[in-house]
Amino acid sequence: ATNIELLRKNPYAIYAKYILSLKPLNDFGLPNKASLYGQIIHDVLAEYFSNPKNFKKESDLIHLFNNKIESSALTKADQVFYKILFKNNILPFIVEQLQNAIGSHIYTEKSGQMTLSLKSGPFTLTARADRIDILPDDSAVIIDYKTGSAPSFSNVVLGYSPQLPIEALILQEGGFDEIPKTSVSEMSYWKLGRESKISSLSTATKIDLSAEEVIQKTKEGIIQLIEIFRNPKTPYEVCPVSKLEPTYNDYKHLARNSEWQHQEEEDDD
Repeated sequence: ATNIELLRKNPYAIYAKYILSLKPLNDFGLPNKASLYGQIIHDVLAEYFSNPKNFKKESDLIHLFNNKIESSALTKADQVFYKILFKNNILPFIVEQLQNAIGSHIYTEKSGQMTLSLKSGPFTLTARADRIDILPDDSAVIIDYKTGSAPSFSNVVLGYSPQLPIEALILQEGGFDEIPKTSVSEMSYWKLGRESKISSLSTATKIDLSAEEVIQKTKEGIIQLIEIFRNPKTPYEVCPVSKLEPTYNDYKHLARNSEWQHQEEEDDD
């Protein structure tokens, strides 16, 4: 699912990563603290919502978080900062959300897949869902945790951030092990930071589409996208929509886009 988003936003990165097989090297002695912290939050929430009975007090959850962050590669200063952020801004939010989820069956960190039948041949979609809640009415809510910024639902509908609808599509086809095939009534991002809150499709402004309609539009868009890129004549452009360039771009220096753009301007002169 994340690579469908990358193909939509920056086809050149897919070309460099999977056709040229170029992989970035890690910076020596410079851990990506945002990535490390995000993984810790995902691990803590997966353990917490999978076994909430193991955490009878808030101090138990704080202890779990502290153990994971102290065993990470984060500096002592970063550990102190994130401990305070978790205790003051994130902990109250997730404890409240557990109360709101009473009666639901919660699945965390589940992998799924499904195969689309295209004119050019089958294509397999895979995804890993942070969380899927099966509600008392047997419909599902799909949740994605974000410790950084979350995509707008306008970009979700336009197909630039299709991860949640892809997960929903796989769920509706029964592609997640241990989770029954069911309809999806809601898709949400949990923004976990200084101001922890839920951003959901149903409350998104200027969007008059149901979850089912968004999922169907996503499916149609993916089929069209894959058929286009299965044509050998299709170029793998660098960020065709510049304002939607991915936040992290491992191949920006290889694409030399700004250099070529500057050269074109000189030629025009």
